[in-house]
Amino acid sequence: MLNVTVIAGTDMPPPQTEPDPASIRGSQLPVHENLISDPSTTYIADGFTMSVGDLWCNDTAYRLEGPVQDNFQHVIRISVNPEVGEISVVDYAERRVAQQTASLDPGDLLARSRTKLDNDRPASRCIFSLMSGDDRLLYQEDWYVVHHGVGYRLSAQFTEHSLPIVGPTVEHIIRSFDPHFPLRRR
Repeated sequence: MLNVTVIAGTDMPPPQTEPDPASIRGSQLPVHENLISDPSTTYIADGFTMSVGDLWCNDTAYRLEGPVQDNFQHVIRISVNPEVGEISVVDYAERRVAQQTASLDPGDLLARSRTKLDNDRPASRCIFSLMSGDDRLLYQEDWYVVHHGVGYRLSAQFTEHSLPIVGPTVEHIIRSFDPHFPLRRR
């Protein structure tokens, strides 16, 4: 069973259908000139929406908990970077990989490839090796996607023994990733 939680503080399951952005614009939230310059801007999340205006942007990180295998809790993390601009997925991945390899100590980039999601959206896939805090060898897969100038990083870690067991399921889940709405950028 896959438990879905949003690091931002809610553990509500995702809605069954996505709301139409045009149908949820213009809430009854009072407009304060210094906080919300465009009250029709709507933040859409799992199980709720909010009128936030154009001075606010989404900086949400998602965490999907999967099975425990080989005494290791498997998690898919999805981070959203709303300000990458019009950049290719390859360039976005290269930029993020440079940041990632600088922060992995010890850690190594093992493989990098271009791929596609189930919806034919281009993606970049990287595999890293790293040592956990308890000196256990881990493999980390990072997938990078760009949609309407928004960058997404989908990341999962595995042990040497759990990779062949849990890895194919995680790949299937990540390949199903399908961003819908462009996010409001600053």
